[in-house]
Amino acid sequence: MYAMLAGLAYQQGVLGPLMPFLRESLDLSYTLGGVLVTAISLGMILSGLISDRVARWIGRRRMFWAGAVGYVIGSWALALSPSFAFAFAAVLFNSIASAFTISAVNASLSDRHGPLRTRALAEANVAAALSSSLSPLLIGVFQTSGLGWQWALFLTLGIVIVIALVYGSVDIPDGPAMSAPTIGPGARLPAGFWMYWPVVICVVAFEWCFLVWGADYLVATIGFAPSLASTSMGVFLGAMVLGRVIGSVLARRWTAPTVLPAAMVLALVGFPIFWLGQTPTIVIIGLFISGLGVANLFPLTLSIAVGQSNGLTNLATARVSLAVGVAIFAAPLLLGGMADRLSLQAAFAIAPILGATTLGLLAIAYRRGWR
Repeated sequence: MYAMLAGLAYQQGVLGPLMPFLRESLDLSYTLGGVLVTAISLGMILSGLISDRVARWIGRRRMFWAGAVGYVIGSWALALSPSFAFAFAAVLFNSIASAFTISAVNASLSDRHGPLRTRALAEANVAAALSSSLSPLLIGVFQTSGLGWQWALFLTLGIVIVIALVYGSVDIPDGPAMSAPTIGPGARLPAGFWMYWPVVICVVAFEWCFLVWGADYLVATIGFAPSLASTSMGVFLGAMVLGRVIGSVLARRWTAPTVLPAAMVLALVGFPIFWLGQTPTIVIIGLFISGLGVANLFPLTLSIAVGQSNGLTNLATARVSLAVGVAIFAAPLLLGGMADRLSLQAAFAIAPILGATTLGLLAIAYRRGWR
């Protein structure tokens, strides 16, 4: 599960660095390039609506491997796309397939490790963060070697083949929830889960504000050159890798409900340093501190939400995927729209609002005993 999540994260980290090549190859405007990104969120939303049913129909193991195959097909289709419409369909297909496998990964790890799922999910996301950070490097290697950027996408076939050869015989049980009498088509997640559903939206939206608009912020507000701004965002990604390593260690000593508010507070401490800093050094320090806090927001929230699912693991992970898709779709568009009307710096005020909302929702959930 760790290996497959790392493989999927590698591909998910490819689209941003590939955008200049895709725009040149397909003659895309900036607007059409942005529409390709929305295909990722649309795919996650669709998967979040149906992946629990797919798991019930064909079983978690088949869904896991079918999603992996779809991930390869979608990647190759994007590499060979002759037009924008073909590329959009490829990204959408890839996103749906990847989300199926990710739901199977999260559900399987949660069922297998039970009360220790926080540690398992944190460790899995360490692997994902490390893999994702390799994407820009490998794109550069393939392009400068003369093979072409497309090989960064062709590589996905090798990733899945290696995982299949090493782990293809490993059983992926459907989990105890699949045989429970409450898992039928009419099964409903309890109120405790839905209390954390908007928390997922808030923490993912907080993260994607940085991922999508962080480099532009450095250019528009601090005066970085575009290439330096893109490179500087590596500080944020590196902080996320380090933060998830630290989070996996903390998960051995403290529970997710204890660490989650602390992680959000750390992100909010770093944000004003990033947002209000007047020098490049101060801004980068703020970016690094924010990345440390952001790193564990989603894995910890996922762990608690699944714990509130009353054993409906497949349904819970599907609806979490839906929340992630909603956040990825809405947050960058909302921030971008505010930036057009005000300024990018003013638009970033949405981030502390999301953070404060997260802490408020957690306070309500904890007071009700949904921990």
